[in-house]
Amino acid sequence: MSGDGGSGGGAAKQPPPASDPTTEAFRRVQVGSCLPIHQTGSGGDWNVGVPPAAVSCGTRRAGLFRVTRTGGDSVNCEAGAGSASWVSPRSGASEAVKLCLERVWVKQYCILAEGNGGSMSLGSTTAVDCGAASFPLPYDRVLAISGVYRAPADANSAHCREGATDPRTYWSLVVTGRTILVCFTYPNT
Repeated sequence: MSGDGGSGGGAAKQPPPASDPTTEAFRRVQVGSCLPIHQTGSGGDWNVGVPPAAVSCGTRRAGLFRVTRTGGDSVNCEAGAGSASWVSPRSGASEAVKLCLERVWVKQYCILAEGNGGSMSLGSTTAVDCGAASFPLPYDRVLAISGVYRAPADANSAHCREGATDPRTYWSLVVTGRTILVCFTYPNT
């Protein structure tokens, strides 16, 4: 008998299709791990094309997301500020892999924002150098995370003030099931 590894009378088994390294990188991501990633503010693009190696969730990085769920295209991810999904590109017959992500908020790092009259639209999945002078549209400014707190029942930006005489203007988000208050102000104020 020849060394083809066959069983004699049956058809030879076809080798599995070559797997795409990008899709495999998405498949290797574990729920509960934290990825050093962020959106750039340009059309929903991420700062990397392939999930990087996980880092400690306590890492003090500007862009850090905890993986809350993984699955195929049909998996439902949480919606809201600081939540996002990242889907692998389709490759051949392979189903895309979706990662559900939740922002890990780190004080003193910056995000992109867009001023709308008296209100502010926050790019809650972005990260940017606090001294950035140019911004991708529609953003027109940078805000620094001034604090991350357990959210009181009536949480709002008034809870961000650091004393009665604090002159800074604040904006806030209440995230993670309304349990965390994230405060923002202009950098270096």
